[in-house]
Amino acid sequence: TFKVLKAVEHGTQVRKGEVLVEFESDKIQEAIADQETARQLAALSLEQAEIGLKLLEATTPIDLAMAERQKKIVQEDLARFLKIDLELSKKSAQYNLRFAEETLENQLEELKQLEKMYKADDLTEETEEIVLRRQRNAVESAEFFLQRAQAMREEILRVDVPRRKESLEENTQRQDLLNAKAKIMLPAVVEQQRRELAKLKLERTREDEKLKKLLADREMLTVRSPVDGLAYYGRFVRGKWSGPDSSPDGLRRGSTINKNAVVMTIVAKRPMFVRATLAESDLDKIRPGLSAAVRPTACPELKLPGTVVRVDAVPSAPDSF
Repeated sequence: TFKVLKAVEHGTQVRKGEVLVEFESDKIQEAIADQETARQLAALSLEQAEIGLKLLEATTPIDLAMAERQKKIVQEDLARFLKIDLELSKKSAQYNLRFAEETLENQLEELKQLEKMYKADDLTEETEEIVLRRQRNAVESAEFFLQRAQAMREEILRVDVPRRKESLEENTQRQDLLNAKAKIMLPAVVEQQRRELAKLKLERTREDEKLKKLLADREMLTVRSPVDGLAYYGRFVRGKWSGPDSSPDGLRRGSTINKNAVVMTIVAKRPMFVRATLAESDLDKIRPGLSAAVRPTACPELKLPGTVVRVDAVPSAPDSF
């Protein structure tokens, strides 16, 4: 329904383009405001998507190159480990153990020589004890380092080397998969972003069209006269005024009008049409193009020239056309 704000009075002489009826537009104004906000948000989303697509198109080749480079790096790491580091780690662990064994052997030999020497010299017992204690400490340290070297050798050979080899092999396999995935997914993401951008552009167009329609609807809430003439409330059908708004109060301020209702008729001065009825027996005597004379009821002596423009083939009532 539409609520009337104002309307011209019944029987008013109006000019073409003059306002006839103005309906309340609060609801459509709210809809327009909401639609303008939605349109602005759609514009921001579209702008962000365009920037995102440009950035994605620029970074995708870089990401693909990085994935390829990372794949090459892990392959080189694995190859270097198998060719150099694996054997070098074993040799290093063996060398450290042998060095610790030789160190302990040397320290023991030196302690043995000191003990033998001090039995034959004249040094005081105090000095002997200091020197021997230091050497015994050195022997003890050498024994500890030997134990640690043995443990480290076992850990390197049985744990570190196999784990590092396994880790490098897994990294190589994983990077191969990631590289293959990147070659498939990154272009797909770019294509998806392009489709999303196209969708946003379509939505933006629809939002614009919806706003345009709402603005046009708001314009139609102000009804203007299509021609010059007299404004009458209601609808003129077969010589009678009809319709819910044919009374002078039909378009008062605050009244409501249902959709598709004819609320007003503009009667133009010229041209004038006369609708007459004739019996079925006279139907063959009248045809379009014949001249006619019209006598107004108010002025029976006046004859207005006219022409028959149409004869309906369907009866409007029994024996009446």
